[in-house]
Amino acid sequence: LQKMNQSEQHELIKMQQQMAAIEEQAKQYLDKNALSRFGNIKVVDQQKAFQIAVMLVQAAQSGRINGKINDAMFKDILIQLQGQKKEFNFERR
Repeated sequence: LQKMNQSEQHELIKMQQQMAAIEEQAKQYLDKNALSRFGNIKVVDQQKAFQIAVMLVQAAQSGRINGKINDAMFKDILIQLQGQKKEFNFERR
């Protein structure tokens, strides 16, 4: 942070605040167990947790989320997201 100029530091802080706001908004849609799972994901992979948060907020804004998401529903969402990843198969010769 010391090498950044003031403008860059301000932009970084602003971006972090926006990310935190999105995460807080997403957490509103999770029940206690799903929220705990989200916290575990965030510890392991902050970028993935942020992607999940953005997806939850977008789903809520489009009306696809009604009420709280429980842990089983949250697991299903994670499985669907994992299925979107590209898979690589390595062949031994």
